[in-house]
Amino acid sequence: PQYIAYDVNTRDGNAYTGIITRDEATGLTLKVMGGAEVVLTRANVKGSSSAGRSLMPEGLESGMKVQDMADLLTFIEELK
Repeated sequence: PQYIAYDVNTRDGNAYTGIITRDEATGLTLKVMGGAEVVLTRANVKGSSSAGRSLMPEGLESGMKVQDMADLLTFIEELK
């Protein structure tokens, strides 16, 4: 569940897709692709939605060896 992607639209016209790493009453922090974090105030968030999916492409693991998958998961964990 901590890797579910969210689409967040802001009142100033920006759109972001990423993983919510911090969700507080005054704002939220979204980790976007590449590892950058975007801090948004609640007042600037127009809306958000999620399809309940991860940012990882469907079927990516089917062509990977076990060690490759372990390396990928280690990399993802280190991004936190």
